[in-house]
Amino acid sequence: MAPSAAVGTGTGNREGWRMARVLFIVNQHPNEAFSTAVARETAKLLRAEGHTVVFAKVNFGETTFGKALAGKVGKRSLRAEESLLDKKAIGLAKSFSSPFVYNFHCTPSDSEYWHEEKRRGKNFYAEERIGSWLVEVKAAYRPFPERLRKRIEANPAIQKNRGFYQGSSYLMRTSSHQASLAAGINPGRIAEELAETISQRHIAGSAARRRRAWRKNLRKQRKRRARR
Repeated sequence: MAPSAAVGTGTGNREGWRMARVLFIVNQHPNEAFSTAVARETAKLLRAEGHTVVFAKVNFGETTFGKALAGKVGKRSLRAEESLLDKKAIGLAKSFSSPFVYNFHCTPSDSEYWHEEKRRGKNFYAEERIGSWLVEVKAAYRPFPERLRKRIEANPAIQKNRGFYQGSSYLMRTSSHQASLAAGINPGRIAEELAETISQRHIAGSAARRRRAWRKNLRKQRKRRARR
């Protein structure tokens, strides 16, 4: 898992803050492809503003779905496998020389997740985590083709590892672009809201905090000089 392009440096814009380097992590769960579509649309909008957006795509073979399909699940539970992926994402975020790192995921539209007060009525939710922002995108889901589900369920390695198998029901369905559009979940509109959040709140807000810190430090220096 590595960035797919070199990280740019950044210049100023008309509002006076510097253009930012932004990292988008995608494909940690291959059955959440709708979030990748949102990430691509968001990247277009941020790049149009002059920001540099880099993508890091998790290799399919490293994902829990990739391992389930190949029968390479070992003895770890699904939760343990997911923890390994989370640690890789955290490591990638730490290695990126910018605080603007976003890890894209999907949560089914019928999940209780979207009924919590802070998320009610939203089509995405960004939550700050260790070294990055977790971006959960609402999406409609459909089951994987039956032959694919049977292939996973019948795999001897998965049948032996009950800790993996018991948690694998989520791997049996996938986010659907068509079903999401039919449900009124538009990736372009989500991207517009998300790009505005990143640009106006995260990037501009970070620049404003740095300016306030610089001014505060300058005032302290002037006071120290005045006492001499």
